[in-house]
Amino acid sequence: MTMTVEQFINTYQGQAVLLPNGALECVGLFWRYNLDANQGEPYSAWGAADLWPIAWTTYTKAQTPTFGAWAIWSGTTGALTNAGAGHVAMFISDNGDGTGQFFSQNPGPAVIQTLPMAGILGYLTATNLPTEDTMPTATEIASAVWSQQITIGGQTARALDWLVAMRNDQLKRNETLTAADGSTARTVDIIANVGADVRAIKTVTDNL
Repeated sequence: MTMTVEQFINTYQGQAVLLPNGALECVGLFWRYNLDANQGEPYSAWGAADLWPIAWTTYTKAQTPTFGAWAIWSGTTGALTNAGAGHVAMFISDNGDGTGQFFSQNPGPAVIQTLPMAGILGYLTATNLPTEDTMPTATEIASAVWSQQITIGGQTARALDWLVAMRNDQLKRNETLTAADGSTARTVDIIANVGADVRAIKTVTDNL
């Protein structure tokens, strides 16, 4: 599974992201991000500060933060020393007063909050995250769904073919369907605009 920084924040905002041992720690959020967004490079670290010396292959190290980079607090100087463990949190923005906005947990669930920037060793930036441009489009996803093989009553066919076969039953050409976001469209228009494969049968769907 891969996701963009924005998708990661939206997915885990307000959640307590636990480590495999059930502990609520700041490194739990980084661990989850490493699995979900950065293709799961393995690591072993006692505390957040121990993340910095690791010779990462899927992160670059920098002293200047960028949106989505992970800030690592040293655990020895500055703020958030936490008995030597330090802290790790995702950088969102700089407040310009020695503090910044970070996506962070422990204490409490993952939320965007203000944290002091003193004591940060540096920032880890993932190198293989998907971008919005590389994520599949709605049309690509829908086309893939229509191509799925579905077995009904011992017969197997594409989801699209089952839909077309139903044209003389419960589906009507001008029936209006409502999506989860509240948008509406005629059945025939939805089918005809899912993707190139579906548009090829426009003449068939005109009979719905």
